[in-house]
Amino acid sequence: MLARLLVAIALLGACSGKSDSPGAANTEALSFPFVSDTIAHQLGDANVIIAIDLGKFGLEKFSSMVPPMLGCVREVLGKVGVAVIGSSESGTQGFVTGLPEEATKKCAGSLAPLLGVTTADVAGAWQLTAGGDKFQVTWKDGVAGVKDVAHPVKPGAPNARIRGLVAQVPKDAWGWIVSGGFPKYKITQSVAYLTSAPKVWKLVVTADSSEPGVAKDWLSGIVTGFKQGAAQKGVTVEDSWFKLTENGTAARLEGEIPDNLFSTPVEADE
Repeated sequence: MLARLLVAIALLGACSGKSDSPGAANTEALSFPFVSDTIAHQLGDANVIIAIDLGKFGLEKFSSMVPPMLGCVREVLGKVGVAVIGSSESGTQGFVTGLPEEATKKCAGSLAPLLGVTTADVAGAWQLTAGGDKFQVTWKDGVAGVKDVAHPVKPGAPNARIRGLVAQVPKDAWGWIVSGGFPKYKITQSVAYLTSAPKVWKLVVTADSSEPGVAKDWLSGIVTGFKQGAAQKGVTVEDSWFKLTENGTAARLEGEIPDNLFSTPVEADE
């Protein structure tokens, strides 16, 4: 479900204006890093929250990676804002800020057929349909809210445990992910965040598990997956960039990744 919503948000590219979101006004300050309280109060019972301040990454630097056939994506890379996804057993939803509604619809609509997706205006929302999955997008107060039609999420503030995990994320983070656990992998909680330093991105991931050694192996798998994904783009990732430590059932991964790692032009198809 989470992967499908990520595809839907990727189609959107980004959406318009301010960093407020649809929903009733709330007075409690949650103060999540770079995520407005109004968006945070829509995340409900999310067990996993992903937040990325895309504007800070200077995504125009990555435009060379986009094939020429996707010209409208090249145009929007330097304008995207904040993307937030909340996922739980009840459903998954997202919020994106950045571009005007009509420009986003036009770009995503032109790409949709390439991905086997259809778009349509349905009852005041813009709907993307991929096979049996339907996502509806609504714009309000400068933010696009993306919901899974079959699994709507009841808005509200995340629970105290999730908020405590978010509190571990530094305020200068560019992106972060918190989770109340992945039972399938025996992970009881995790916090990941990315910050910036001269010429590098600094990655920190902490995890706790129900058994000794599990958290360390899980974090090691993250490095392996990153290396494999980079290799598919012809990029080499060095083991020396990462440090992995363990303390009982807890483990910590630290990395320093060159910030120009993926700034490699993509050649046009023959």
